[in-house]
Amino acid sequence: MTRLWLDDIRTPPDDTWTWIKSVAQAKIALLEGQVENASLDHDLGLAFGLGGVCWDCDEGCCDPNTCEHGCHQPAESGSDLVDWMEKNDCWPKNKPAVHSQNPVGRRYMQKVIDKKFHPE
Repeated sequence: MTRLWLDDIRTPPDDTWTWIKSVAQAKIALLEGQVENASLDHDLGLAFGLGGVCWDCDEGCCDPNTCEHGCHQPAESGSDLVDWMEKNDCWPKNKPAVHSQNPVGRRYMQKVIDKKFHPE
């Protein structure tokens, strides 16, 4: 089973986590059904990675005018991921944690997660 760490900048706390930097990568991992735990960030910046490499396709496309991968578009956020998990009922085995420093995004994500894991 996998421990998924979704964050575009901060590294996982230790090597037991799989570092995922985009919502697209997180969806793939969740669809494989092997995610036991997840810790999620909200603000993921651009889908474009460090060093001119797209995190979603591993291509070295750094010109926003010629990129065919959409790397230079605003990335989906942690809120987009939890909305997708809710819509598709595709969750980690255990209740996800939210480590985002964005207070509004954090509250929203936590509300969606709590609705699934602690329904009233």
